[in-house]
Amino acid sequence: LALTFAVAALILMARRVVGPLTEIKDSMLRLANGDTSVESRFVSRRDEIGALAGAMQTFRDNMIEAERLRSE
Repeated sequence: LALTFAVAALILMARRVVGPLTEIKDSMLRLANGDTSVESRFVSRRDEIGALAGAMQTFRDNMIEAERLRSE
């Protein structure tokens, strides 16, 4: 019973925490390389992962705005 609970907890953690963090990390790396087409699907979450996704979205928006101002 304890082993089943531990495996279920690991699966839940991987889906709810590790997966989104990995996706945000990959998106941030693409953004750092200048790819402003990245989107985050976790912005609506009301936890720390949502806060990270929101910060990434702000970085992206600021990069787009800075590029627009440079081109003017």
